[in-house]
Amino acid sequence: MKSAQPRLVLGLEGMGFNDTDPASTTDERGCYNPERYRELKYFAHTEHKPDGWLLEARPAWGKLWETSWFVPSDESDCTHGSDSSVFLQGTGSGYTRNYPGASLIWFNRVPSTCPKHEFPTPEAAEATFYAASEARSLDAMMAVWSNDDSIACVHPLAAPLNGHAAVAAGWRSMFEAAGQFRVQVELAHEIREADQIIRIVREYLIIGQETEPRPPILATNVFRKETDGWRMVLHHASPLHVGGTPPARTPPIVLH
Repeated sequence: MKSAQPRLVLGLEGMGFNDTDPASTTDERGCYNPERYRELKYFAHTEHKPDGWLLEARPAWGKLWETSWFVPSDESDCTHGSDSSVFLQGTGSGYTRNYPGASLIWFNRVPSTCPKHEFPTPEAAEATFYAASEARSLDAMMAVWSNDDSIACVHPLAAPLNGHAAVAAGWRSMFEAAGQFRVQVELAHEIREADQIIRIVREYLIIGQETEPRPPILATNVFRKETDGWRMVLHHASPLHVGGTPPARTPPIVLH
């Protein structure tokens, strides 16, 4: 998983209120009840996402202003504020205070169920596709596919699976039912465009402890170039006609 670059955010926060009815809101213990309260805070927030972690830091500097209705007669009862001596400084009608603050947060992120990797070529994406098939890894399989919900997958002699959820569910069912197997892939034909590649391949499956591959399956794999590399958008597999001869490999066609 590729680490994101650190991000820095600078900001300003503020809050304030006026007490319009001091008589009804005065604490019975006689604690400080401001007429007006204003607070302003400058902060810097930075976060970094190294592999599997989220680190956040937030230093801040603030200033607050309070104008009081009264000064409590018994300062020792004011357990909800700061040092009570500040109430008696200056004119006794309020106070201001500067204060620093800082926080540091770190935790391990839950990995995505479909981690994404960058595939620089359609061949790299296709190699991962078949490696994921052999490993029966749904996460690795879906990492090859585009996030576009227009993707489709057709397994041999099965109905089409349209959309990301249906494609994932189809592979999950196959992996849960399948035993150990290997896949040998042979390119039969290729059509190359600037941002899309169509590859027709023959898939030879070797099941379990068998030494010879089963009759080939003809598959069409379509890859599209996206912002984060090449992604599969279509896989259509079907058995060759019984008794038929697999077509010889034809030279690739470059349209653009």
